[in-house]
Amino acid sequence: MGLDELNLNVSPYIDELLEKTERNLVGKESSLAVDYQNLMQKYLEEQERSKALEAAFIQAKALENAQYQQLESAAAQHEADQEQLRKQAELIKDLTAKLQTAEKNNAVLQARLETMRQLRPDLPAGIFQNPSSSPVSTTPRAGEREVRLNGLSERLADVCGMEQLKLQIQRRLIEHCRRCGSVSDSRPDPAPARGVCFYGPSGCGMLFIARAAIGEMQWPCLQIDANDFRNRNDAEVRDWFLPLRNTPDATVLIHDMEQLFCCRNEVSERFVRELENIKRAGGNILLAGTTDAPDRIDDAFLQAGWFNTFFRVDAPDFPARNGILTRTFRSMNFAVDEEALIHLAGATEGFSAAELVTLARRIEQSAATMKLDRGNISLIRESLRGVSTSPATAEAAKRIAEWEKNHRINSL
Repeated sequence: MGLDELNLNVSPYIDELLEKTERNLVGKESSLAVDYQNLMQKYLEEQERSKALEAAFIQAKALENAQYQQLESAAAQHEADQEQLRKQAELIKDLTAKLQTAEKNNAVLQARLETMRQLRPDLPAGIFQNPSSSPVSTTPRAGEREVRLNGLSERLADVCGMEQLKLQIQRRLIEHCRRCGSVSDSRPDPAPARGVCFYGPSGCGMLFIARAAIGEMQWPCLQIDANDFRNRNDAEVRDWFLPLRNTPDATVLIHDMEQLFCCRNEVSERFVRELENIKRAGGNILLAGTTDAPDRIDDAFLQAGWFNTFFRVDAPDFPARNGILTRTFRSMNFAVDEEALIHLAGATEGFSAAELVTLARRIEQSAATMKLDRGNISLIRESLRGVSTSPATAEAAKRIAEWEKNHRINSL
């Protein structure tokens, strides 16, 4: 077979193969075009998604920056508030100290004011209430002879705790005076008056209890400060005692009586002389005195007809401490948990009433410093660390016990 003949025989196969190949290439090209379009569509979709994610990231970043700025602003405001609270706490502490000083000064002024009212009853009442009024002399004018006797508003029910002491006062003093009426006409040769002495360590409330006992009797009362009495002349003393001559039953309450009865001298003799004048005029006087130094009183005044009835006012017992602390916290508008209050009252045995008030104010100040709105057991325990009753109180109690033993004083 020749070459030409062979080509003629193969040529149809080659043409067919080429045609198949061409058809395959066209099919693949069409498939590739479809794939390209699909890929291009996915690319465009991913590009759109990327743009959306980028926009969301920018928005989240902006929100984060805004929140960070808000936090910075809140932190700065919190720091400013803390500084303001610190300044307010310091101001409250300063005002509390000033208030305590003002209360002490007010007590002194009230005592002076009461003396002024007794010595100058003719003055208008407004003078005693106007802080801007000019000072008024307490020296009585020539010819002035009237001194006001006051009924005391305190009652034994106002005294917290101390039930045994109150019971003895009720039985030995109040009921006796109510039953007998006149306190000095039952003896054949009575002294100018009989007397009752309230004694104990300083700060235990002797004056308040004495006023409560007299207030319970509802007798008119002339109150005398022994230190003030020592500075008065004879005419002024007569003016003080003159109203008592026409009073059937009255009380003379002497504060710091040891200053007046420390010995028989011109001052005490003046006092005795006035009482004798009252007795001759038909007046009946119950003497009541308070002292934290009974050992300084002359023995001549510790006998029948003078101060022969004694009531020892010791440091407050548990109910009294609980009541004093409750009233003190209430006066400061400071709330204390009941458990904490009971713990505080139990841990302050031997404390005087004055020491309890001082401790309560210290606790309230500590709560203000710690930004506590009420007292809890932790605050009370922390405030009690290193706190104890004054050594002077214990020393006074020993001195008084020795005086009782030497004079065979039975106070209850």
